[in-house]
Amino acid sequence: MRLYNFLLDANADGLRELPTIGDKLSTGLTVMALGMCTVFAVLLILWLVLLLFRVIFYREKKAEPKVTAPQIPTQIPVRVPAPVEEAPRADAEENGALVAAITTAIAAYTEGDEEFASGFRVVSFRRAEHASPWNKSK
Repeated sequence: MRLYNFLLDANADGLRELPTIGDKLSTGLTVMALGMCTVFAVLLILWLVLLLFRVIFYREKKAEPKVTAPQIPTQIPVRVPAPVEEAPRADAEENGALVAAITTAIAAYTEGDEEFASGFRVVSFRRAEHASPWNKSK
């Protein structure tokens, strides 16, 4: 309150009046408009510089003559693969020998690992119906 009274007393001695809200608002809008005009003017100048760079430095490549591809014959000879013979099915004795060999190999591999080998037991083996050609060979 003291400050306000001081300003009122100073006003009586010839100092300016305090600006009103309308004066403050018009000053703010003027500064805002001036700032926006400055920003858009700088953006316009940048756009013109970039346009000038495009005119000066950008050269379109001339169209190269089209190279025609060699004509491909319409009928291409196709090789038909020879029919693959199916491997004869192994009988029960050969399967038993195979199971024994695989079981021995797994047991030898896991000999030192007691956690794995303690419950290991071969239950059954079946030949896959759609096995790869690698499995069909003897």
